[in-house]
Amino acid sequence: MANADNWAAILAGGDGQRLRSFTRTLTGDERPKQFCRLLGTHTLLTETRQRVCLHVASERTGYVVTRGHEPFYRDELADAAGWQVIAQPVNRGTTAAVLYALRRIRAQGGDGALGLFPADHFYSDPAAFRRTIAGAYTLAHAHPHAIVLVGAEPDRPETEYGWIEPGPALQDARMLPGLGAARSVKRFAEKPSVDVARALMGRRSLWNTMIVVGRLSAFDELLAAAVPELRHEFAALADAPSPDAEAAIVGAIYDAIGSSDFSRDVLASQPERLAVVNLRDSGWTDLGQPARVLDVLARYNASDTHQATG
Repeated sequence: MANADNWAAILAGGDGQRLRSFTRTLTGDERPKQFCRLLGTHTLLTETRQRVCLHVASERTGYVVTRGHEPFYRDELADAAGWQVIAQPVNRGTTAAVLYALRRIRAQGGDGALGLFPADHFYSDPAAFRRTIAGAYTLAHAHPHAIVLVGAEPDRPETEYGWIEPGPALQDARMLPGLGAARSVKRFAEKPSVDVARALMGRRSLWNTMIVVGRLSAFDELLAAAVPELRHEFAALADAPSPDAEAAIVGAIYDAIGSSDFSRDVLASQPERLAVVNLRDSGWTDLGQPARVLDVLARYNASDTHQATG
């Protein structure tokens, strides 16, 4: 059951450039992958919503989208309250998306733990996902200053994923039975060479899924330390007296800022604030490239993929 102290933000504002030719052939239009039915009867966004709602009440989940994609998400998010559709004027990367989501949730009186979930993942074993995410939220509630990363156990020296190298186990990792030890984070490696990836596997490093859970206050502390100027820009939203005023402020912010990647520019710069749990035996795949989509389709038939992504 969803915990009343849990919040979520589903990150669905990307442009899907790497998969664009594939999705254009599939749909006949320019919709990004998160609004496509790549594997089953639902879009990747809907499949992500179905996974997240087991941990977070639907009314406590925000959806970070980009306004230019509105024709593709309008019907899909028709059941969401106004505050939940966090529409960016343009895509400025994941750091801005996280900051905007954090401000919207704060404006709703949000407290407790927030989970960030990309909208382009596949799991061959959804039960492993549910088990690990429940543990990540539990860990975030117990460690109010920590940000918990979810890392996937690698099965090959992948050079297109980011990697997380774990450090020592946390002292009270025993609170996560069946998940193994929750560990500190030593460092990140982004898209390493094959030789480096092999070495990372040898050190039992994990793939970076970009699923992140932490107290809202911990996200505030992390962002203040890593990107203080950008955080200050978004702080102006706290004074917006109306949706129209917020839209004007957001427009000015997005006009003024450049693109920033949350994993590279925020998480990797503050490893001492992080912990990582192992999403083992889940069959996780980031559906960011055509080859990965085709691989999933080859390994699982159509009925299986709908069940696995749900």
